[in-house]
Amino acid sequence: MPVPRTIQELLDRIYDNRNSGDIDAILQNFTTDCVFRIAGGAGLGTLSTPARGEENFRNTLLSLIENWDLSGLKIAHVIHDADSVFVHRTGPIRHIPSNTIFNSELADLLKLREGKIAEFTEFADTQAIAAIAVLPQP
Repeated sequence: MPVPRTIQELLDRIYDNRNSGDIDAILQNFTTDCVFRIAGGAGLGTLSTPARGEENFRNTLLSLIENWDLSGLKIAHVIHDADSVFVHRTGPIRHIPSNTIFNSELADLLKLREGKIAEFTEFADTQAIAAIAVLPQP
């Protein structure tokens, strides 16, 4: 089943804006009470702590954009069901401070409300992230 045009446009916007570092444009696609988190345990430090609300999400985005270049990732598969979207992305990821590049996969689970993203959970190779980056602990 094809992904609805509005959903594909939303995905294209958020990932293009993430790659360009346009935080304000990213936030326009999220509810003001959004929740963002990278699924993972304590080894990810503050990265696995949910960012709740626009201001916390903005701060998390700033840190992610400063440290992780995801521009090499391409969408491999999208599944849409009612108010949920699952996005599988593959390709190279670069840890900017160390200039370390590795091939990986990300899976994003988005919960939608009124055409915007209310929840965004990212599933990543947490072992690679923890091994490459020195992460602040909660």
